[in-house]
Amino acid sequence: MSMRQYSFVGALVTLLCCVNLRGVLAGISTHNSLRSSRDGANAETYSVPALGFPYEALEGAFVGSQTMHLHHDKHHATYVMMLNKALASAGMHDPPKDVAKLVARLDQIPVAQRTLIRNHGGGHMNHGLFWRWLTPGGPPEPRAEGHLHKAISDNFGSFEAFQSAFEAAAASQFGSGWCWLVRDPRDGGLRVCSTANQDNPVMDIDIGDCHGTPILGLDVWEHAYYLDHFNVRPQYIKAFWKVVNWDEAEKLLLAAEKEPLPHSAAGRMPLMPVAVAAVLAILLGFVA
Repeated sequence: MSMRQYSFVGALVTLLCCVNLRGVLAGISTHNSLRSSRDGANAETYSVPALGFPYEALEGAFVGSQTMHLHHDKHHATYVMMLNKALASAGMHDPPKDVAKLVARLDQIPVAQRTLIRNHGGGHMNHGLFWRWLTPGGPPEPRAEGHLHKAISDNFGSFEAFQSAFEAAAASQFGSGWCWLVRDPRDGGLRVCSTANQDNPVMDIDIGDCHGTPILGLDVWEHAYYLDHFNVRPQYIKAFWKVVNWDEAEKLLLAAEKEPLPHSAAGRMPLMPVAVAAVLAILLGFVA
């Protein structure tokens, strides 16, 4: 073999190794995300978390005790029960402790159980977040000196503009679903969007134009408010501001900002373009 032939073969080996490395890394990532290991996995699958405040604590401000009992003890419990059954059917007896890691990898779930896990896994995640976003007698808006208030003002112009956008999105969500304030994975900014049924913005499937990390969310299914607000969804939406746990929302934003943006290539080049560039450079030298 001539030196040029050796160079050509070396370039091909480099390219194939890079391709294989990407596949291996992707496989490891998927395997670890869908299976728990020593990081505190729950071998008994999922359970309904405690509400965190008395059932009657939001009476007169948002929704009453009867709604909270039905919503938490019946609806959320059903999502958890059905999720655990779907996982057992799929042979996934040791799923990630954090249900967000499960629903963020739906494309890796067996097709036969994917819809069930999407619906009930989403229902469990959404409601687990929702209870954390509620607090009796909460302040009407985030602390003025806090990071969340500044982020909202920077992205929407003012807190009032954000409220208007959120209320409009929640009121216009057709049928059942959720309204969200998310951290956009494309640029790290905050935006308002909505999803149908129990879809969550972290899901890696087509759920419409609402992907990102949830910072705040509101359940607009009728079972969340009908006993208290009947069919007047806008009244329920406005009442939400009386009970928002802004401290919890700020914690979620701060945590989200510590994570790299999934689509960002800042500070590094992907392996494939680097490999292709290397091959082209060598081939150009080969034919010169």
